[in-house]
Amino acid sequence: MSPKTKAWISALRLRTLPLAAGGIVLGSFIPETVFQPLVFVFALTTALGLQILSNLANDYGDFIKGTDNDKRIGPVRALQSGLIQKEEMKNALRICAALTFFSGVVLIAVSFGADQWISAAGMLVVGLLAIWAAIRYTIGKKPYGYAGLGDVFVVAFFGIVSVCGVAFLHSGFLDKNVWYPALSYGFLAAGVLNINNMRDIDNDREAGKRTLVVQLGANGARLYHGTLIGFAFILQAVYLHEINPACFFGLPKYGRYLALVGFIPVFINSVRVLQPKAHASEYNPFLKGLSLGAFFEVLVFIMALMILPIFV
Repeated sequence: MSPKTKAWISALRLRTLPLAAGGIVLGSFIPETVFQPLVFVFALTTALGLQILSNLANDYGDFIKGTDNDKRIGPVRALQSGLIQKEEMKNALRICAALTFFSGVVLIAVSFGADQWISAAGMLVVGLLAIWAAIRYTIGKKPYGYAGLGDVFVVAFFGIVSVCGVAFLHSGFLDKNVWYPALSYGFLAAGVLNINNMRDIDNDREAGKRTLVVQLGANGARLYHGTLIGFAFILQAVYLHEINPACFFGLPKYGRYLALVGFIPVFINSVRVLQPKAHASEYNPFLKGLSLGAFFEVLVFIMALMILPIFV
């Protein structure tokens, strides 16, 4: 494999894809959803496309603004390495945006009938906003990632849009209880961004990238991280308390909370994140740990909702 091919694969940042997929899996398999296979497939491809688009845009935007420099602690980015040129990255952004838009249009087409054009139009607007958000995190004159708004957008798109959106696409309606796991997953995703920004705090501060971590400071960022994980857990527990008892065929309420066992790796990872670090590079393994841990939590949660009623 050539160095340039490796640089492109690195630019895609494949390790971020499970986090993007988790919201789609959660929204597709919770009991309130009327599952449709085609909706799941195209929702997944659209979500992965948006994540890759965001990764490429982040590579381009941070390089243009000088944030990706020799002082940066994380992995060397594609443009930073010099193996990929700016025009090549811009073309990749155009292609990825077009393919993601096409996947989104197909998703809407398989989700709604001709008489549901209002819902279809609404979801098209949401999709266009998602593409805009993926690009404008670091690109443009006033990218929201440089103003400390990244966490808000992560909760909105990884949580609300991903989980609630796909549940609506499957079923044509949205149960109010879906908001609990949606916000829970959004907070976990924001936790991933928070660790990333905790690692990059010094370089971001020097580059003028005022992430929420830069604004809160190291101690405030750790407190914020614990708050995110705590609320993510509480919201999942509230969902299990509020869920229709028929979903568990009479299983006692306390038995439902076994579905929260997937939070154990998340808690272990978070306890380590909360401990002060001698060097920012020590955050790297915890970044990957929470990203995969959030996806693992979703899988355990969904499997528990499916399996627990069998033992009643």
